Amino acid sequence: MSFTNQTVPDNTSSASVLAPPIAQKKSRRWGKGLLIAAVILVAVVGTVLFLLDPWLRRTLERQVTTASKGYYQLQIGELKTSLWHRSLTLRGLRLRSAATPANHSRLPRLRADVELVRLQGIGLLALLRRKEVPLDTVLVQNARLGVGKMPPDLPVHLKHCTSSCRCKWKGFG
Repeated sequence: MSFTNQTVPDNTSSASVLAPPIAQKKSRRWGKGLLIAAVILVAVVGTVLFLLDPWLRRTLERQVTTASKGYYQLQIGELKTSLWHRSLTLRGLRLRSAATPANHSRLPRLRADVELVRLQGIGLLALLRRKEVPLDTVLVQNARLGVGKMPPDLPVHLKHCTSSCRCKWKGFG
């Protein structure tokens, strides 16, 4: 046996062989971190979107009751939002006066039923900034409105309510 023909491994070549697994471990950690962050983000966004409709429905109903000091009550059968299409669809709206109008004799008795209201092209950026929100389309289907006798001392803010609503009607179809 001859030992002279054997080659001795070079130290620099063994160091280069060990470098790729360390780099692979770092890239695997980075990939796992991104994957975990993406899963958490999807879970949070999904939860927010899932809870947005019931929260918005309760908020709208509560705002009508609060603004009228309990005289009017709004009931929304179904509310669906689509942030992607920037739309809001309300079905089965019912607005009623309270059963006991004694303390609110200055407000007219009201009964309104609307089958469908669809708002499209909602300006989400203006909405987030709490500014005047532009709408592209407002669709109202099957609206029935009954207004009782108007009180003689109608509050000033109700006399001028038509001037606060600015609408651009394109037509009916």
